[in-house]
Amino acid sequence: MSLKAIAIIVLTLGFAVPAVAEGPKDVWKDAFEAMKRDDYPTAVRLFRSLAELGYPSAQFQFGFLYRRGDGVRQDYVEAAKWLQLAANQGHVWGQSNLAFMYRDGEGVPQDYVKAHMWFNLASFRGTSNVALRLRRIPR
Repeated sequence: MSLKAIAIIVLTLGFAVPAVAEGPKDVWKDAFEAMKRDDYPTAVRLFRSLAELGYPSAQFQFGFLYRRGDGVRQDYVEAAKWLQLAANQGHVWGQSNLAFMYRDGEGVPQDYVKAHMWFNLASFRGTSNVALRLRRIPR
């Protein structure tokens, strides 16, 4: 991928700031309450339903469950899929987590350029300590 193409992607994703909606408040609340109770089957079902409807916060949560293996079999490929969807919609934590996955080659081919791009986007959008994480990416 050329530097020009990366710059266009960064500018497009960095300035296209869609609203990060969670979804219907009652479903969102029920999903988090289920997680607090360690009722992961319910949390997974509820987050999945919201994620499939395209809500970026739910896509992030669902992907994060797969990344950690909470309530589901840990699956980095599935995690990357959902985190990518959230990141593409401007979800800061989706961008940051996807950056880690590209940096470490978890579920995606290790790619320091994409890791750097996602960390920069997350940093631009306000994730704390991302600048420190950028230093850990080989150049």
